[in-house]
Amino acid sequence: MIFLRILERYRSGYNGAASKAVGPFLGHVSSNLTLSVRLMKREFCQVLISATNKKEADNISDALTKKKLIAGSLILKGPSRYWWRNKIVEKEYYNISTFSLIKNKQKIITEVKKIHSDECPIIAFLGIDGNDEFLQWIKKSVK
Repeated sequence: MIFLRILERYRSGYNGAASKAVGPFLGHVSSNLTLSVRLMKREFCQVLISATNKKEADNISDALTKKKLIAGSLILKGPSRYWWRNKIVEKEYYNISTFSLIKNKQKIITEVKKIHSDECPIIAFLGIDGNDEFLQWIKKSVK
């Protein structure tokens, strides 16, 4: 926390002794700290959602996009193996990869559960960072 206060003073042009002593170091790590702070805030996320078939994947993607809960989606199909009710199940699944703001987490979960046919759908949220243009696109695309 003290380090962040020194960084704030350095960035605002504060000329105290602490700022002068660590100025060159702070200038070097300033951009890396900005990225780290952005990750700590967990503002942006990638959402991974399973779907049992193409129609379900399309319905989930369309509903979330129309309600501006996600910026868009990529739907991929592939084999899946998992433990369910004491046995290994093998099945084709559709995987929906989306980008959103973490503040939409509960709304996304609620919406997916309305549509999804599985008893236990995968709805995973991963904190992300990226280039400014990409992150601004997410912010502008969702509410």
